[in-house]
Amino acid sequence: MKSLFVSRTFLALLTGLLLVVLSTASCAEVLKIVVNDAIHPITDEYIGRAIAEAERNKDQALLIEINTPGGLLDSTRDIIEKILAARVPVIIYVTPSGSRAASAGFFILESADVAAMAPGTNTGAAHPVSLGGGKIDDVMKEKIENDSAALLRSVVSKRGRNVEIAETAVRQSKSFTDQEALSQKLIDYVAPSEDDLFKQLQGKPVKRFDGQTITLNLVGDRVRLFDMTLKQRILAYLLDPNVAFILLAVGALALYAEFNHPGAVVPGTVGVVFILLAIFALNLLPTRFAAIVLIFAAFILFALEAKFATHGVLAIGGIATLTIGALLLVDGPIPEMQVHLLTALAVSIPLGIITVFLMSIALKARANKVVTGVQGLIGEIGLAQSALSPQGKVFVHGELWDAISSANLPAGQPVVVRQVDGLQLAVDPAPFSGEALVPAEKITIFLVATCLAVSRLLAPAPAQAAEKVLYRFNGKDGENPMAGLIFDDSGNLYGTAPGGGAFDQGAVFELMPGANGTWTYKLLYSFNGTDGRGPYAGLVFDEAGNLYGTTVEAGTSQHEFGNVFELMPGANGKWTEKVLFNFDKTDGAQPYGDLVLDAAGNLYGTASAGCGRGHGCVFELSPNANGKWTEKILLEFNGSNGALPMSGLIFDSAGNLYGTTFEGGVLFDGCGDGCGTVFELTPNTDGTWTETMLFDFQPTGTARNPQGGVILDAAGNVYGTTYGPSIGGDVFELTPDNGGQWTEKVLYQVGGYPTAGLLFDATQDHLYGTTGTDSGDVFELTRGANGDWSEKILKAFKYEGASGSDPASPLIFDQEGNLYGTTMYGGDKPSCPADEPQGCGVVYELTP
Repeated sequence: MKSLFVSRTFLALLTGLLLVVLSTASCAEVLKIVVNDAIHPITDEYIGRAIAEAERNKDQALLIEINTPGGLLDSTRDIIEKILAARVPVIIYVTPSGSRAASAGFFILESADVAAMAPGTNTGAAHPVSLGGGKIDDVMKEKIENDSAALLRSVVSKRGRNVEIAETAVRQSKSFTDQEALSQKLIDYVAPSEDDLFKQLQGKPVKRFDGQTITLNLVGDRVRLFDMTLKQRILAYLLDPNVAFILLAVGALALYAEFNHPGAVVPGTVGVVFILLAIFALNLLPTRFAAIVLIFAAFILFALEAKFATHGVLAIGGIATLTIGALLLVDGPIPEMQVHLLTALAVSIPLGIITVFLMSIALKARANKVVTGVQGLIGEIGLAQSALSPQGKVFVHGELWDAISSANLPAGQPVVVRQVDGLQLAVDPAPFSGEALVPAEKITIFLVATCLAVSRLLAPAPAQAAEKVLYRFNGKDGENPMAGLIFDDSGNLYGTAPGGGAFDQGAVFELMPGANGTWTYKLLYSFNGTDGRGPYAGLVFDEAGNLYGTTVEAGTSQHEFGNVFELMPGANGKWTEKVLFNFDKTDGAQPYGDLVLDAAGNLYGTASAGCGRGHGCVFELSPNANGKWTEKILLEFNGSNGALPMSGLIFDSAGNLYGTTFEGGVLFDGCGDGCGTVFELTPNTDGTWTETMLFDFQPTGTARNPQGGVILDAAGNVYGTTYGPSIGGDVFELTPDNGGQWTEKVLYQVGGYPTAGLLFDATQDHLYGTTGTDSGDVFELTRGANGDWSEKILKAFKYEGASGSDPASPLIFDQEGNLYGTTMYGGDKPSCPADEPQGCGVVYELTP
């Protein structure tokens, strides 16, 4: 019984041992890698890792499928050393059909324990090439050939292959097909597939480099693919000379962009990363440093082309230098390890053009006068927002400044900044929009002005409309009204005064007509500073009878850039103010233009400053269910598409918005910061708006710098006013053609500076407007039968006159055809504060 137990135990152990042996045999593996690239350091690292992996797992063999045009000799030597020292058999298999193991690949093929090729492959052409392909002297050529031949002989002889034939691949650059290589004993097998190769190897003895003979039994063994790591794949891609050159060139351009726009961050980061990657790749490749010098020389030529007018000679030289530098950059022994001509041209030509363009812009920008800080204000053109006698306020760069003038000037007069003293500007009159005039031009303009003045004095006074002063401001009830008026359904007038009131911060007023022709004034609201200061714009009614408007400043430290307010009437006749939105400069500042209301109750307006680049914007305010209002920037001005929008907007019947900018557009020298634009905003279905610049005013034309808004006629033509380049201003018309292009026509050159927009009568054959120079006037333009327009002065105001002076507001009609407007100065001077010696302004009516 005991004997039976022992025999059964022995049988179980024997069975277990047999199962272990069979399972070990069945788990035998062949490790496989694929080399389909030029031979370089990453290939060397990849093959070295594969050999170490096969040794660690005690694989039956390492199969290297290869397809290579050749590569670097140093990397080839390192690979051969690893193959010869490998503790596992290494099989080199040139596959698939059409592949090759040329140049360095031939050396690697011959170093293998087993060398095999697929049908339709070739090998050989292992003659050493001087780096870069240049010619070498005979002595050096012989040395390189002998060294390479000796390496090959030492490997081939140990493998039992044909040394003499192998050496011809080095000395005579011979190549061999798969059958030629087999018949001349350069390889061991020709196999159409991996499985066929293993069948041919089955049970065959293989002599290793150390003299040991082994037998390979690989049929049925699992083949395990061993891939490159992510790092190796990336580095192998970077070691393509074309990629390295592109990284170097694009990185240099990105760094240049960062140097010219400090703080952009993204170009600098991209440039540093690209250049570091290029340096890493070039460090592993045979690089000519003289070629790098050529590349930097090319950028110097691009910079010189931007600075000096050589009509493209230096730019072409730079492109040629950059192309040559690219071609010589990597000193590769084979074409696959050199920068291709197509790559060099595809990078050099666009890069040269872009670099010259960017450098020319940068050089021009640096040559321009300073536009920031104190120095940036000197020489700038601004507007007198109040009379300068000699002190007052001016509007420069979207900001209100205290100023002192070298001469007494009325409001609306252009001024030029001469000096900055702390927070006060010293200004001079700039009647010619800031243009520098030579003496001859000054004499001409003086003579023209003199002739106009004399003709006005000698000409009979034209019949003027009958004026009636409805109200004279005294400061406590408001002062210096500049905005237009509006009617309610009962015929009452409503308006704003940017100064005065109970707190001297501005006011909103109402004028009510009486039965005897008199008008009763009512102060609806006085701003106290914290709720707004300086309501320069007019008002707009909603259907519920609430009023909406803007102020250009506010007293709180967080919101000192103006606001949008609502005034709501109460049952007791009092009006309550609600601030709907406070500007913080990033979303707008100093809204001087009137608001407009759409059918959905949304408000639209302009901010003359702030909004990103500080050039102003167009905004929309929408009411929410909780009573709050949300702002949306519809258009941000960047200078080239306009800057400093001073006027309000107007809707057409299709829901498009139209407006003007006082500056911006193409930055012509004659206009400093641009001559201004007329723009259109079209709503899109996704809620965005598209800007179309209808017209960009130029210094060569008579019209420029529109401060007032525009109006539309029934045909869709646009009308507005501008400052002129010399004396007075212009009334212009913009007419669209079928292609969407707009043509400007100056209808009439008026005698003063028109700061407000125009008004059509019912026939649209008469235009009405105001000018603010030399105390100002109200004019009428009448369209003639031939399309020409003639002017008639309806009212010429007198300086500091009791009936008003300096009308800066647009006009409105009542139902009887009477005109209504405001003047900044004049009126009841004795009742005005001491700081308003010219009077506080009036509200007037003109009856034709």
